[in-house]
Order: sequence, then structure tokens, then C-alpha cells
Amino acid sequence: MNAKTIAWVLPHEGYDDESLLAPLRAQGLRIVTCLPGASTGIEADLRVLQADLFADSRRLRREYVMDPRPTLIVASSASQEVDALEFMKPRDDVVRGTQPIELLVLRLLRLGRDADGEASLQLRDITDVLTGLPNRQRWAAQLDQVLAQELPSECRAVVLYDLDNFKLVNDRHGHLAGDQVLRGVAASLLAEAAPGDRIARIGGDEFAALYSRYDRATVVADVRRVLQRLAQREFVVPTALADHDGAAWAAGDPFRRGPHRFDETAPVPLEADAQQRITVTASAGLAFVEPKASFAELMNQADVAMYEAKGRGRNRLVLYESLQEGAGNEDRDLYVRHFENVTRVMTERMTTLVTNMGRSLVEAARREANQDARKGADDHLLKVANDLKQLLLH
Repeated sequence: MNAKTIAWVLPHEGYDDESLLAPLRAQGLRIVTCLPGASTGIEADLRVLQADLFADSRRLRREYVMDPRPTLIVASSASQEVDALEFMKPRDDVVRGTQPIELLVLRLLRLGRDADGEASLQLRDITDVLTGLPNRQRWAAQLDQVLAQELPSECRAVVLYDLDNFKLVNDRHGHLAGDQVLRGVAASLLAEAAPGDRIARIGGDEFAALYSRYDRATVVADVRRVLQRLAQREFVVPTALADHDGAAWAAGDPFRRGPHRFDETAPVPLEADAQQRITVTASAGLAFVEPKASFAELMNQADVAMYEAKGRGRNRLVLYESLQEGAGNEDRDLYVRHFENVTRVMTERMTTLVTNMGRSLVEAARREANQDARKGADDHLLKVANDLKQLLLH
């Protein structure tokens, strides 16, 4: 990659960083400044984040995961460098300070040249390529490590978040817009996390978290706040991303390949001002970490509680501990109910899928009927019904 254009994130409107940017422009780089959260709308090869411009490492990390393109983080201290290395992808880079300018330019050029290198391939084994969060494999290793530590003074809990009816987002707005929403959800979870919390994406629309607080009431209150903030947030997605077949992406976009690849994708809308707003909610299941608890036990308990939350109407939090008390500690009854909840959710998803498939086939039949006056609408609808049966049977 011949990196020529840099998206440089500034903290607010009117921020003057020209004393730094002018020498970079003199080196032949094109610098485009933007506000936090807006870099995805800029056609650029790389992105630069200055750690000093963010209040803390959590806000820096939240900004970091919002844009999948190769990123250089500029740190001003050893502690900032350590914080950045904790969450950065191996493909990306961190540099201490902006002087000399020649070093900064070389780092940027190296980042652009190596963006598709071996480090990216190794990263995919442990990192979710869409959000940059740990994947299920890395999450399991992290949780096993944490469970091995006895911390009697802390209350710890595993929480599973599952986005409600997320398939509708993909169906209505397209998978590219859905991917952007997932990145936003990851950033929201990070924004609400405390130092030491661990967040991962373990499935398509499912996230996991490990929280450590002073007591159980604080854990529950914090998770409820996460759900509330998520439900209140509007995810602003450029309309071009909603094009289902990707045709609205800018022609010649160097990042167009692999639209679901975190480390090779940077969506570039044709009209940056054309936006749509998407809202989502999540259901959550919480399991407190008990002494000698295993990874499998905690994940099963949180999963049972999460599907119970979905069974109760979604956008809710359910504690496994409360389910146990209600069932009189009869695990068999809990898992029978879990089976019923899973069946109910899967049935709803299948119903939605069949409805959408049928709607698409009916629209196709209507177009055919308009184009072929020799056949009546009834004939076309009969064909639709037969096509739908074949899809379901196979």
C-alpha cells in the first residue's frame, strides 16, 4: 500500500494542531482532520490517534475500535505506550512523541506497507477481525486465567450480551451497516467498562464481559446501565453502507475487498452527509463467579440467564442466581426452561427468515407478472409458494 492520505483525529472543532500537521504535509502526506467517531467517513489510507487528546485509555480504546483501518497511536509517555500495546492489533503501531518528523513519516509509511502482512494473519487466531475485541478462543484463555486468581475482596461476574433481533438490522440496512453497528456496540461496551474489566465478542451478535466490583449490587447496577445506554444510543451509519450489494461504495476504494474483514476494510460512503440512524437493544444473562467455578459452568449459567431474558421480552437482565432460587435449586427444571427459551427464540428467528424470504419472492413474482401479461398474478403467486416450499425442504 502506498499510504498518502492520513485521517488525523482531533478532540473538538477548532483544535489547532497545524504546527505538527504542516511539516507532515511538507513531506508529501495528505492530512485530513476529523472529530472522534468521524474517521470512517473519510477516504484515507491510515489513521492517527494522539493519546494525549483523550481523557483516558478507555476513551482512546473506544475510538480505536470504531475504525478498522491501519492506525498509528502517538504516545507521549511510557504509560500511554503500555496502555496502547495492551489493546492494539499487531498490525498497528505506536510511536513515542511526534519528533523528529522524519521518524513519524517513516512509521506511517511502514504501517501502510505492512498493513496486509503476516501480523494480520496471526492476529485472526485470537482477535475478532470485525471489532478488534478478543474472540471466543482468547476470551476462554483470559477467563481461565482470571478464575485461577483468588480475589476474595472483589465480586466478579460473567455477563453475556446478545443483541435483540439483530438479523432485522442486516435485512433492512445491509450487512455492511450491520458490521458498523457491531463496531459501535463494541465501543459502547468498552466505554462503560472499568479498568480491569474484560470485553470480548464471542459470536455473531453476542458479546461477553467479565466485571469486577465491590459488591453484587454494584455489578447488577452497572450492567443495567450498560443496557440502558445501549438502548438509548443511535448508531449513525452512512446511507452508502446500507446498500445490500455494496454497489454504493466508492469506485476504486482500496479497502473494498473483504467487506467483513476488520483489518482490511475501511468503508467509504459516496455521500458523507447521507446518514441513517439505527437503534438496537440487548438481552443479558449474568452469572456470579463462585469459588472453584469453571469456564464451562459460568458460560452455561450466563447463557441460561441470557435466554431467559430473551424469553421475558428482550432488553432485560436476568441473574442466574435468581433463576436458581426460583427453581428451588433444581438444575433440571432450569435447563428444561432453557431448552424452551432457546426453542422459542429459534422459532421466532425462523419465522422472520421465512417471512422475509416470502416477501422477496412475492416482490419478484409481482415484477414478473408486470413484465409478462400472458400469465396472471395467481400463476406467479403459485410459483412463489412452490419455490418457498422447495427452499424450506432443502
